[in-house]
Amino acid sequence: MADLHLTARSGPNGEQDYSLAVLAEIFQRAAERQIDFMLIAGDLFDTTEDAIALNPEIRKMSAELMFPVYWIPGNHDYSRPGKLHSYDWGGLTLIEQQGWRSLEIRDHNIDLLSLPDGCNPSETPAHAVTPGQLRLAMAHGIVAGMAYNGPSEEEGGAPLDPQFFIKQQVHYAALGHIHGGRMEWRNASGSGGTQVGGGSYQAAGLNGNGTLFVYPGSSRVWRKGESGPRCIVHVSAKLKSDIQLRAEMIPLDCAGQFRQLSIPLDLQGGLPDYLPATFENFQNSDRVDAHLSGLVEDQKQLQDTVRALNEQANGKVRRLEINTDEVLVLDGVSQEPMVKRFLNLWEQKKAQSSVNEAEWLRARELGLLALKKHLEGGAL
Repeated sequence: MADLHLTARSGPNGEQDYSLAVLAEIFQRAAERQIDFMLIAGDLFDTTEDAIALNPEIRKMSAELMFPVYWIPGNHDYSRPGKLHSYDWGGLTLIEQQGWRSLEIRDHNIDLLSLPDGCNPSETPAHAVTPGQLRLAMAHGIVAGMAYNGPSEEEGGAPLDPQFFIKQQVHYAALGHIHGGRMEWRNASGSGGTQVGGGSYQAAGLNGNGTLFVYPGSSRVWRKGESGPRCIVHVSAKLKSDIQLRAEMIPLDCAGQFRQLSIPLDLQGGLPDYLPATFENFQNSDRVDAHLSGLVEDQKQLQDTVRALNEQANGKVRRLEINTDEVLVLDGVSQEPMVKRFLNLWEQKKAQSSVNEAEWLRARELGLLALKKHLEGGAL
């Protein structure tokens, strides 16, 4: 897992309870799958201050884990360098030093390379390769060719050369910093394929032949635009002469999803009839960004609409943010003869058409906006 961004902020817009609930589900899912150990590839906390404030809770939550947890700091964990090592993290082992270490898991020796945020991989001390021994890495940064290109690209992030991992004969690289989940296998020639989002990836014949790079993505909805399920990755390995790996994205229920709604209003500020059913299909852990648009007769109608929308969403989603920048106000517009004729014609055509309601509402909105421009002295 990576990029959970646990926060101690509470209150109406605080997400302490939400983020801790996601961590609890992660631990529960791991226990159900009887994993041998867990890797956290950075940004477990949103800031160093959040880490310090939540330290007692983390110790409590991890006290009875039946598996070890290894965690490297990311750029957010390190917002105040030099503080984390002063605390007891309970069942979590904090690794702040760059380099290799040996783990003994179920009578198997495993090599683990740790690359916390900001380190230079080329400065990693040499470590002998034992044939047939699993070699893992966890790193916080951006692997060349796997950068996230969606909204609000992650700030910072050390560049990571994929060839470094391949030359180090790393079989599996657990990665953090990029908030969009993706998996990619690469060999020394650079060939391989990227799989974005959910699903699984299976790789065989990895002894010195390539590395499986995996970003699980952010474990919760940390900001706008992080669409799709939030996931952790479960990796299983067959430790034979020919090492085989299978990485599977596991969606998290408590994390919810980011949803974006475009809601056209009528002249009275009325909401579409389909909206209640839309909210029924959401989860109460979802974060919703609602963009209202259209032409209304007065500002009070818009305020009433915002209030009604909040009431519809109450208890249906975790967080609702409403944007009204695209709503225009024109006093008395419904009494204009031209507007009346347009709306009558719109109603007639809509009743005779099989086109879905959302498209008809958008057509009404565009027509009314054009009429507004004309009524205010512009050309149609």
